[in-house]
Amino acid sequence: MMIRQEIAKLIQKATGARAEEICIERPPRETQGDYSTNIALLLKRKPAGIIKKLKSDLFEKVETAGPGFINFYISRQYLQKQVAQIIRQGKDFGRLKKKGKVNIEFVSANPTGPLHIGNGRSAFAGDVIARVLQKAGYRVVREYFINDAKNSGQIRELGKTGAGEGQTYLNHYLRTKIQNSRFKIQSCKLRFKNKEKLYKELGFFWLKRYKKTLRFFWRKN
Repeated sequence: MMIRQEIAKLIQKATGARAEEICIERPPRETQGDYSTNIALLLKRKPAGIIKKLKSDLFEKVETAGPGFINFYISRQYLQKQVAQIIRQGKDFGRLKKKGKVNIEFVSANPTGPLHIGNGRSAFAGDVIARVLQKAGYRVVREYFINDAKNSGQIRELGKTGAGEGQTYLNHYLRTKIQNSRFKIQSCKLRFKNKEKLYKELGFFWLKRYKKTLRFFWRKN
């Protein structure tokens, strides 16, 4: 059991307070202990009376701190036992019972260009959150959403840029791709006289290239 949860359980037993009423926080200064609670203030009871009922080898000492506050000092001996338990449980330490399924969508960059450093930051943060939830017992599904809907305005503008008739998504990466795909672009212009159909065709053509880049990225990582 985590230390905060154990302290809360002891307070609940000593005071009869509801779980949602109990708040365990870190004191503003180290000299004020390891954890603190305002439960005495909340219940309008004397801290000394509550402290008498908080008997546990978890604490080195428990002190009053101003009107209605209680400070807890965790026993070193207790912490040493926890270290031994962590070593014994290994990777399973802190893992809770399965809680269900959760979907984490992260990165989901606009399908209009290659991944950049900002996307990499999102990938890192999203993966950390997913791993933490896995450790907490959730079955995690990671999702990268690509907005490739048929009526996507971004896809249309991407195709228009690729056709040389727009500047919206023109960058060094796309400019290079255009140079290497001149035959495809010319072929599409001959096939699709309707501009809207042309833009969508080229937009999805570039999108396929970006997806290929993404698959390469995920395989590498």
